Amino acid sequence: MRKFFALMMFTMIVVFSACGPTAEEQKEKARQDSIRQADSIAKLVVEAESYDVYLAGTKDTAAFKAKYAGKHVILKNLVVNGIWSDKVVQCLAYSPSENMLSNPSREGDVAKKISKWQDLVQGTECKYNTDLVSFSWYFKLSFAAPIDASKLKERDLKEEKMTKICNYPTVLTIEGDSLSIESNNFILKNCVIKENVTK
Repeated sequence: MRKFFALMMFTMIVVFSACGPTAEEQKEKARQDSIRQADSIAKLVVEAESYDVYLAGTKDTAAFKAKYAGKHVILKNLVVNGIWSDKVVQCLAYSPSENMLSNPSREGDVAKKISKWQDLVQGTECKYNTDLVSFSWYFKLSFAAPIDASKLKERDLKEEKMTKICNYPTVLTIEGDSLSIESNNFILKNCVIKENVTK
């Protein structure tokens, strides 16, 4: 009887192992699982132009939250305004297509001794952004690990003939998460630099 049960068990093991997936089927299943996982991650990643983010956040906070809250974000075309520490950098939004910064600019008034303000990105003059009236909106980037600040340049401000010329030499593409608005700051946490173009 024991031999019979042992034989039955052996037969069942052989039958079950023969019915299992082949190595090829297992490999295909792993590939499909990997694709599904990549697709689900991709749904949580938003790639955006910094200027579009700036406009959305300053004009429609509900739409901003719906698009960016809780998602991993890749932000393009941020110009470095100031370096606060080896883990915190302040930036402004820049639109290369519109050639415009998220910074107010003014024509100036010689009679009132008000200097003209001209923004440049890497030496190229930006259009006047006269719709803006304050400097209050910034992107605050908190980096996951200390960064090499020697590879970034802050804005360079100088005055020539009643004109304040502000040049931004560093343009960044940043990847991070938890993009949110706090006061008049766009906060992006756990940042890493994906691309750094400095002139």
